[in-house]
Amino acid sequence: MSELAEASNEGRLLEVFGAGTAAIVSPVRKISYKGALVDCGLKESEEAGEIATRMKNWIEGIQYGEESHEWR
Repeated sequence: MSELAEASNEGRLLEVFGAGTAAIVSPVRKISYKGALVDCGLKESEEAGEIATRMKNWIEGIQYGEESHEWR
């Protein structure tokens, strides 16, 4: 978290998201850390950043058989 907060403060943080089977990809706007909100790079006008959107589309492509993958 300290590295994430530092990257955010320095303007180096592009975006943050969690990924998993049920959620697929969940963008994160802010995280509370040591009593302060850390900006995770997602603009107020966006639902998801470019990387999270690409990841979501890729994972869904695997799920629906549109993308080949060794686990499928």
